[in-house]
Amino acid sequence: MSEGCFSKEELAVLEQAIDTYGWESQTDMMIEEMSELTQSLLKFRRAKQNPTKKALALVSIHEEMADVEIMLCQMQMIYGNCAAERRYKLERLAKDLKKEQK
Repeated sequence: MSEGCFSKEELAVLEQAIDTYGWESQTDMMIEEMSELTQSLLKFRRAKQNPTKKALALVSIHEEMADVEIMLCQMQMIYGNCAAERRYKLERLAKDLKKEQK
């Protein structure tokens, strides 16, 4: 994910959040949102064959994914872009996948 996923107006809101609440608070919020996504994913897995519980958990997953995306963009604004690391890790994954196919 990169800042390119957000419009200029959305980026301005994210920058205002960092300016208003501070980098430490937003970092704490990132940790909280990742934890909430983890909980939603686990609820989905536990729902097994219950379609109602699974549907509710899926809605929760989507909400928490959005929160994590928003916070991840703020983390990039605070700590810097990780495009080089992402590229390296994707290249490594591609190599690993080629090995798996042999």
